[in-house]
Amino acid sequence: MDFFDENERNKDHWMAAELILPFFPDDTRDRVTITVQQYNNIVRDKLRKEMGLRLADKESRISVPVRVVDGFTNEVVDVINKFADQIRWLLIGAKEKLAGAKEGLEFLVEHWWQLEKWDRLPREARNSVSALETSLNVVNVLSKISEMDQVFDGVKQIQKDILGAYFPGVGYRFGPPRIEIYWMAIGLFARVAGVSIEDLTVAALVHELGHAYSHVGRDIDGRVWEDSGFIGSDLEVVEGLAQFYTEEIAEELRPRAPGVLLAYEALLPFLAPPYHAHKRWKEVLAERGVANRCKETVRYTLIRARQRGAIKNKEWEELLVQTCQTLRT
Repeated sequence: MDFFDENERNKDHWMAAELILPFFPDDTRDRVTITVQQYNNIVRDKLRKEMGLRLADKESRISVPVRVVDGFTNEVVDVINKFADQIRWLLIGAKEKLAGAKEGLEFLVEHWWQLEKWDRLPREARNSVSALETSLNVVNVLSKISEMDQVFDGVKQIQKDILGAYFPGVGYRFGPPRIEIYWMAIGLFARVAGVSIEDLTVAALVHELGHAYSHVGRDIDGRVWEDSGFIGSDLEVVEGLAQFYTEEIAEELRPRAPGVLLAYEALLPFLAPPYHAHKRWKEVLAERGVANRCKETVRYTLIRARQRGAIKNKEWEELLVQTCQTLRT
């Protein structure tokens, strides 16, 4: 990328940041950074146990550093700048609040005939049905003109991680494997999805570390997923694995951090179809009566798949069924 293109890209990123940053808490970056520091080793330990893979063995050690960085992916930037209106983003960021207001107002309008007869209803609240109906109409209108559906449809077309990124390194030609967590993206989607910044940060961290362990984690024989195999595999396989383990680790963290699972689930509607592939795997295993061995089946399937190199989604599902049958015998 030449200097002009790089400047243009940076300009686009800062245009996007200027649109949405005014609606973030001032300490968003600090909160994301502290959360990553608190959970980095915890998540690695849980992934190591769940996946049976390690980033270090007697022969070598791969650190896979995690950095909290400014900005977004280019695809998220494009969506933000397509709707370059700060008031619209104010409304989009208030999606959950507007939905709650609408639900509350609908309840009041529906039951006002009962409330109006209540002898304990404050005098200043009486004869308010028309004001409630007007307020409900305002909420409905604002929800529509913000073009939320168009924005969310745009996000769901993105075939990349939107909160962070795993850089595989590819034989270290581009440096060792590393992870970046985009605190601005987390601030945006935490607000839109109505979840905490901390919980969404943990979900993003698990997802990206799931990529790292899938790729360069060593199995009991010291083998990893070759670069060409990992990079060349279908998105449904690579992202399905990261999502599968994000859900599993979020479940494990429930006693300590119950909001992580809620954040993971709240983000799902904003993600492209490949990020839902793991749901299909669970359905396949449930149909064969081995839902209780889902984690074990996926783990063994991953080990077998990595030995084959690049894996297509159809091949992965066939291998999943074969593994299921092997474990049942």
